[in-house]
Amino acid sequence: RYLERQRGDQIQPARTQLSEQFEEFLLQLHRSLNAKEVAAVAANDGRLLINCDRLSVAVQYGKKTVVRAISGQDSVNQRSNLVRRMTAMANKVIQMREPLIYTGKLDHLPTQIEEPLADYIQESGSRMVMVWPLFETEPLLEEDEDESTGRRKEKERKPIGGLIVEQISHSEPRPGLVENVELVAGHVAEALTNARTYERLFLLPVWRFLGRCFRWLEGRNWLKALGVLLLFLAAILSMIFVPATYRVTAEGKLMPVIQRDVFAPWDGEVVEIFVKSGQRVEKGDPLLQLRNDDLRAELVAARNERDEKQELLVALMAELDEAVKTAQREDEIRLQGQIVETRIEMEAAAEQVKILEEREKRL
Repeated sequence: RYLERQRGDQIQPARTQLSEQFEEFLLQLHRSLNAKEVAAVAANDGRLLINCDRLSVAVQYGKKTVVRAISGQDSVNQRSNLVRRMTAMANKVIQMREPLIYTGKLDHLPTQIEEPLADYIQESGSRMVMVWPLFETEPLLEEDEDESTGRRKEKERKPIGGLIVEQISHSEPRPGLVENVELVAGHVAEALTNARTYERLFLLPVWRFLGRCFRWLEGRNWLKALGVLLLFLAAILSMIFVPATYRVTAEGKLMPVIQRDVFAPWDGEVVEIFVKSGQRVEKGDPLLQLRNDDLRAELVAARNERDEKQELLVALMAELDEAVKTAQREDEIRLQGQIVETRIEMEAAAEQVKILEEREKRL
């Protein structure tokens, strides 16, 4: 009796300590609604309660499994060989929906799990591996009931993740390890279900932002916010109703609405411009003066030819007068013919001069 009393006195403080640790674990586990933070608490604090060498938490997203936390590690490298093989093994076990315990033999295990489990054992070096699937917890108030019986319809719970428990030095589970895993798994599943449900909320980042804003308005901060809002409204109203001079400086070119191209009838060199840019003109006003050397040469040649014909006509008239006085009939007839021809040529030369002068004026 004395030994039993002594043993009971020793067990009682140990149970009290375990109860306090478990209570602290539950408080930390349900403090956050972030799935990553929940997984980190479950892996690090849960390892102490379960009394194993390493505890990992995998979360299921549809058919994809992601290892979110490993005890003793601040972050999980998804590309490492250990994590990739742990993910493959956990995915197969979660799909089986039954717990898996490896104690050194692969004979009694399902064939679909043998290869991923063997790969992970070879990579990790663990002697005991337990994978415990986690399922979404049932809601406290179930609306779906069977109309005929009035009982709640049973639904197949969806897998939400799994716990990977490992022992490095012992192949047999330590006493009470399975019971502790089952106890911890239920609470981890509940916390992950709540976190996943919270993360599925529509426009969650917007609601979080609004929540932080309303929380900041608690106390006297609402007075500060009201003052800032009034100043903002006053600035907006002043910009709307108070006129202000706004000067804009820019460089540009004034272009006409209707534009007409002006062409000279003949090519030439510009010698004088009679108007300025932007000056208003009327129809017929000269804009500029051109000079064409070829046209000028033609005009000079035509004038010379006209003058020569005129001098020739004067000479022929004088010879005709002399022939009339001397009564030379043949010379008189010949000179009259030459005079008519010369007069025609002179008129043609005068007309050519007139045309060239008009062309020169039109330049």
